[in-house]
Parts: sequence; C-alpha cells; structure tokens
Amino acid sequence: AVRKIKEFIPKIEARESVDDLNRGGMRFISPVIRPLYEKTNRSKKFRTTSACTSCGKCARECPCNALAMVEGKPKWNEKCSQCLKCINCCPNRAIEYGKGTIKRDRYVFDLNTIKE
Repeated sequence: AVRKIKEFIPKIEARESVDDLNRGGMRFISPVIRPLYEKTNRSKKFRTTSACTSCGKCARECPCNALAMVEGKPKWNEKCSQCLKCINCCPNRAIEYGKGTIKRDRYVFDLNTIKE
C-alpha cells in the first residue's frame, strides 16, 4: 500500500485520473448501483457549525473543487465525492455530515509518518 500511495500522490496532485481497481466478485452489481448513486446529491448533509471561522481551508483543500466560500461559509456543489477531506482538514472541527460525524475524531493522513 505504501508504494501505491507514493505512486498515486503526484497523479492526484496533478488532478490526473487514477484507475487501479481491484475488481471483486460482486462487480456485476456496479452497473445497477452506480447510476442510482450518481443521481444522489451527496453534498446535501454537509453543514457548518458555529465554530466555523470562515478560514476557507476546506475550500482550498477540497480535491474535487466541490466547495466555495459563500458569505464566509463553505457551500458544497454537485462535484462532491464525499471524500470528507473538508471535515478532516477543518482546524475548528466546524464541519459535520448529518449526525454521523458529531463528536467523532478527525483524521489527517501524513505521508511523512509512513515507514517503508
């Protein structure tokens, strides 16, 4: 995994497509499920709490450019892939997704902590 992560990081930063799927035994379901998933508005449940200081880090860090700062608060659009980077990078823990992230820890991946 470490080798793959290091291989993919430059591609992701360059916003290149990365297709390295491990096709499982249930792959026949994907053509049925994917259209239903793509029709859903995945950004609907995102919200900010009163802890938001309008720093804009969530919008800057979003790998999909799925947020914009509107009147000092993040606003999500249809490009959202629910990667949750915005939740995890917010320095004030001011972003929630429905009720599922309330009081949950935040996660930030640091490539420098990986040992080969």
